[in-house]
Amino acid sequence: MIFDSDVLIHYLRGRPSAAEFIRKVPFLYHKLSAIAGQALRLMERHALPHGLRVADALIAATALVRGFELTAANERHYRP
Repeated sequence: MIFDSDVLIHYLRGRPSAAEFIRKVPFLYHKLSAIAGQALRLMERHALPHGLRVADALIAATALVRGFELTAANERHYRP
């Protein structure tokens, strides 16, 4: 199952219906909650000082949690 980013954004923002929907897919729930938590930490640290957006935080968090290398054309979106 693939989730559009808006489902994950609603989940990150604490919308109960999104959390309930995601919990119905138990094999994904653990990974998604880890990714969402990492994205939230990235947003807290980088949104105001560096302009990190939710979509970019979700992409970076997915790479960090899953151990994937992240390649991007615009490195400014993913500066430490």
